[in-house]
Formats: sequence, C-alpha cells, structure tokens
Amino acid sequence: MQEEARKTAVPYLIYYRIFKEGYNISFYTPKKHQCELCAAYEIANASDKNEINGRYEKHWLQKDLSRLEKQKDKECADFVAVYDLQTVLPCPRESTSTFFYVSKLNVFNFTIYNLKSN
Repeated sequence: MQEEARKTAVPYLIYYRIFKEGYNISFYTPKKHQCELCAAYEIANASDKNEINGRYEKHWLQKDLSRLEKQKDKECADFVAVYDLQTVLPCPRESTSTFFYVSKLNVFNFTIYNLKSN
C-alpha cells in the first residue's frame, strides 16, 4: 500500500502553491529577441510606418519562407540541429555594492537542440 501511495502523481496545483506561495520562487521565462527593423516598426508613428512598410513586409515574407524551409528540413532530414549562444551572464550576479569589486566569471550558455528528436 505504501509503494502505491509513493507512485501517485501530485497535482500541478500543489507544486504551484509550494513554489509560488510557500517559497516565492518562479521560473525564468526567456525574452523573445526582436530585430531592429521589427522593433523600429513597432514603435514608429503612422508616417514612419508608411515609410518603412515595404521593407517590413519583405522582411516578414523572408521570415515566413525561412520557417517553411526549417519545416521542410525537419520532415526530410534525420538530424536537424539548431543552436543559440544565449546572453553572457556575469557570475555571481548581485545588486549589492559588496559584489561590485569581486572578480566575476562570464558564463556563456551555448545550446544545441535536435529538432527532429526533441
């Protein structure tokens, strides 16, 4: 009986309460990167948007074509690797002045992911 009780899964809500309410812990959600053209178009006023609209539409078309090629690669190839060099992280990272004079390491997080097999 005790072994069966250990194998029972705990509901998601229990984990949520422990992390969020008990320890005030959350998981980091990475930001989506945006290119300069997309960022400029997003904050531009109406007249500026009209000026860069042609380049922006061409940019979106190229993005869609790139995604289609990626999908074709996933369907045809045995191994499809995507990679990313994420933000350089100083370690230790702290906002207090004590850490200002401490020598820091720069951590480079280079990731490789196989799209085919996840």
